[in-house]
Amino acid sequence: MLPPPYEREREALNRSRNELERFLEFYSQDRHHQEAKTLLGGVKDMQFAFLNYVTKYYETREEFGGVIVRCESALSSFPERAKAERMDLRLAKAYLNKDRIADALALYQAHLEAGPALEDEESVRGWVTQLTGILESKKEAEKDTGESSGVQEKESEAAKPE
Repeated sequence: MLPPPYEREREALNRSRNELERFLEFYSQDRHHQEAKTLLGGVKDMQFAFLNYVTKYYETREEFGGVIVRCESALSSFPERAKAERMDLRLAKAYLNKDRIADALALYQAHLEAGPALEDEESVRGWVTQLTGILESKKEAEKDTGESSGVQEKESEAAKPE
Protein backbone atom coordinates (compact mmCIF):
# COMPACT_ATOMS: atom_id res chain seq x y z
CA MET A 1 0.00 0.00 0.00
CA LEU A 2 1.43 3.39 -1.01
CA PRO A 3 1.09 6.66 0.88
CA PRO A 4 -1.32 9.22 -0.61
CA PRO A 5 0.05 11.38 -3.47
CA TYR A 6 0.42 14.54 -1.38
CA GLU A 7 2.63 12.63 1.09
CA ARG A 8 4.77 11.32 -1.76
CA GLU A 9 5.17 14.88 -3.06
CA ARG A 10 6.42 16.02 0.35
CA GLU A 11 8.83 13.10 0.38
CA ALA A 12 10.24 14.28 -2.96
CA LEU A 13 10.60 17.79 -1.56
CA ASN A 14 12.50 16.46 1.44
CA ARG A 15 14.84 14.42 -0.79
CA SER A 16 15.34 17.43 -3.07
CA ARG A 17 16.26 19.62 -0.14
CA ASN A 18 18.76 17.07 1.19
CA GLU A 19 20.40 16.61 -2.21
CA LEU A 20 20.60 20.33 -2.95
CA GLU A 21 22.10 21.03 0.48
CA ARG A 22 24.70 18.29 -0.09
CA PHE A 23 25.49 19.66 -3.55
CA LEU A 24 25.99 23.16 -2.15
CA GLU A 25 28.18 21.83 0.63
CA PHE A 26 30.46 19.69 -1.55
CA TYR A 27 30.55 21.76 -4.74
CA SER A 28 30.78 25.34 -3.57
CA GLN A 29 32.82 26.38 -6.64
CA ASP A 30 30.65 24.63 -9.23
CA ARG A 31 29.17 26.72 -12.04
CA HIS A 32 25.67 25.53 -11.04
CA HIS A 33 26.08 26.65 -7.43
CA GLN A 34 23.86 29.72 -7.77
CA GLU A 35 21.18 27.78 -9.61
CA ALA A 36 21.17 25.12 -6.86
CA LYS A 37 20.90 27.85 -4.24
CA THR A 38 17.87 29.30 -6.01
CA LEU A 39 16.27 25.86 -6.31
CA LEU A 40 16.91 25.19 -2.62
CA GLY A 41 15.14 28.45 -1.74
CA GLY A 42 12.12 27.33 -3.77
CA VAL A 43 12.06 23.92 -2.10
CA LYS A 44 12.22 25.53 1.34
CA ASP A 45 9.38 27.87 0.35
CA MET A 46 7.22 24.89 -0.61
CA GLN A 47 8.06 23.02 2.60
CA PHE A 48 7.24 26.04 4.69
CA ALA A 49 4.01 26.69 2.78
CA PHE A 50 2.83 23.19 3.61
CA LEU A 51 3.78 23.57 7.28
CA ASN A 52 1.98 26.92 7.43
CA TYR A 53 -1.10 25.37 5.79
CA VAL A 54 -1.20 22.58 8.38
CA THR A 55 -0.75 25.09 11.20
CA LYS A 56 -3.70 27.13 9.93
CA TYR A 57 -5.74 23.93 9.68
CA TYR A 58 -5.15 23.19 13.36
CA GLU A 59 -5.79 26.81 14.34
CA THR A 60 -9.21 26.82 12.68
CA ARG A 61 -10.13 23.64 14.53
CA GLU A 62 -8.74 24.95 17.81
CA GLU A 63 -6.38 22.00 18.11
CA PHE A 64 -3.69 23.94 19.94
CA GLY A 65 -1.42 20.95 20.51
CA GLY A 66 -1.08 20.62 16.74
CA VAL A 67 -0.47 24.36 16.40
CA ILE A 68 2.30 24.18 18.98
CA VAL A 69 4.08 21.28 17.26
CA ARG A 70 3.88 22.91 13.81
CA CYS A 71 4.90 26.39 14.97
CA GLU A 72 7.84 25.06 16.97
CA SER A 73 8.94 23.04 13.95
CA ALA A 74 8.61 26.03 11.61
CA LEU A 75 10.50 28.34 13.96
CA SER A 76 13.38 25.89 14.24
CA SER A 77 13.51 24.82 10.57
CA PHE A 78 12.53 28.06 8.81
CA PRO A 79 13.15 30.89 11.32
CA GLU A 80 13.00 33.83 8.88
CA ARG A 81 9.93 32.59 7.03
CA ALA A 82 8.17 31.65 10.28
CA LYS A 83 8.74 35.05 11.86
CA ALA A 84 7.51 36.76 8.71
CA GLU A 85 4.26 34.79 9.09
CA ARG A 86 4.10 35.73 12.80
CA MET A 87 4.39 32.11 13.86
CA ASP A 88 6.01 33.22 17.11
CA LEU A 89 2.84 35.10 18.05
CA ARG A 90 0.64 32.25 16.84
CA LEU A 91 2.68 29.89 19.01
CA ALA A 92 2.29 32.22 22.00
CA LYS A 93 -1.51 32.19 21.56
CA ALA A 94 -1.49 28.39 21.34
CA TYR A 95 0.60 28.25 24.52
CA LEU A 96 -1.98 30.44 26.25
CA ASN A 97 -4.77 28.13 25.17
CA LYS A 98 -2.84 25.22 26.64
CA ASP A 99 -2.21 27.18 29.89
CA ARG A 100 1.51 27.46 29.26
CA ILE A 101 1.66 31.03 30.54
CA ALA A 102 5.43 31.24 31.15
CA ASP A 103 6.17 29.94 27.62
CA ALA A 104 3.77 32.45 26.07
CA LEU A 105 5.28 35.29 28.09
CA ALA A 106 8.80 34.32 26.99
CA LEU A 107 7.73 34.37 23.33
CA TYR A 108 6.00 37.74 23.62
CA GLN A 109 9.08 39.21 25.32
CA ALA A 110 11.39 37.74 22.67
CA HIS A 111 9.13 39.18 19.96
CA LEU A 112 9.46 42.65 21.46
CA GLU A 113 13.23 42.35 21.82
CA ALA A 114 13.74 40.95 18.32
CA GLY A 115 13.71 44.11 16.33
CA PRO A 116 12.13 47.34 15.22
CA ALA A 117 8.66 48.33 16.39
CA LEU A 118 5.90 46.58 14.54
CA GLU A 119 2.20 47.41 14.19
CA ASP A 120 1.37 44.78 16.80
CA GLU A 121 3.86 46.01 19.40
CA GLU A 122 1.25 47.69 21.60
CA SER A 123 -0.87 44.54 21.69
CA VAL A 124 2.17 42.39 22.52
CA ARG A 125 3.21 44.79 25.30
CA GLY A 126 -0.30 44.45 26.75
CA TRP A 127 0.03 40.67 26.77
CA VAL A 128 3.45 40.89 28.44
CA THR A 129 2.03 43.10 31.18
CA GLN A 130 -1.02 40.89 31.71
CA LEU A 131 0.94 37.62 31.74
CA THR A 132 3.61 39.01 34.04
CA GLY A 133 0.86 39.98 36.49
CA ILE A 134 -0.70 36.51 36.26
CA LEU A 135 2.60 34.79 36.94
CA GLU A 136 3.38 37.10 39.86
CA SER A 137 -0.04 36.51 41.43
CA LYS A 138 0.44 32.78 40.94
CA LYS A 139 3.77 32.89 42.77
CA GLU A 140 2.25 34.91 45.62
CA ALA A 141 -0.68 32.52 45.94
CA GLU A 142 1.66 29.54 46.00
CA LYS A 143 3.65 31.17 48.79
CA ASP A 144 0.50 31.88 50.78
CA THR A 145 -1.23 28.53 50.37
CA GLY A 146 1.43 26.16 49.11
CA GLU A 147 -0.99 25.19 46.32
CA SER A 148 -1.75 26.43 42.84
CA SER A 149 -5.26 25.11 42.26
CA GLY A 150 -7.28 28.31 42.63
CA VAL A 151 -4.79 30.41 40.73
CA GLN A 152 -4.71 27.90 37.88
CA GLU A 153 -8.41 28.48 37.18
CA LYS A 154 -8.02 32.26 37.41
CA GLU A 155 -4.94 32.09 35.21
CA SER A 156 -6.73 30.04 32.58
CA GLU A 157 -9.64 32.45 32.31
CA ALA A 158 -7.55 35.62 32.27
CA ALA A 159 -5.06 34.38 29.72
CA LYS A 160 -7.31 33.16 26.90
CA PRO A 161 -6.41 35.05 23.69
CA GLU A 162 -9.06 36.84 21.73
